[in-house]
Amino acid sequence: MQKQSDIGTEIRRMDEQFTTQFAAHDAEALSKLYTDDALVLAPGEDMIQGQSALKKYWKRVFDSGLKSTKLEPISVERFGDIALDAGRYTMVGEDGKTLDEGKYLIAWKYANGNWRIHRDAWTSKLPVH
Repeated sequence: MQKQSDIGTEIRRMDEQFTTQFAAHDAEALSKLYTDDALVLAPGEDMIQGQSALKKYWKRVFDSGLKSTKLEPISVERFGDIALDAGRYTMVGEDGKTLDEGKYLIAWKYANGNWRIHRDAWTSKLPVH
């Protein structure tokens, strides 16, 4: 079993992989970072579950003009085969303009030697219109 300090390093590496796939607009690769039964709780959306729904969702996100995202982990804690990753995010559009920012909580699940996103939720700190 990994130590708490090791898990922080590993999850930060996975966060970097997420942001790399996001910047590449690779919905297929991004969705594979999730478990088969993952749930995504995105602002303004119904619950998104499963690989097919995740691919469609991320394609829509990329088509909306988002170019990249930055994750700033604040806390990573491990509970058996689950790691909770809490932090701040920024989503960037054309010309580096910030389009959204807020807080996130990701539950990573360890299976078959890999950490994958099992639950993913975020809330914007921008005002509701």
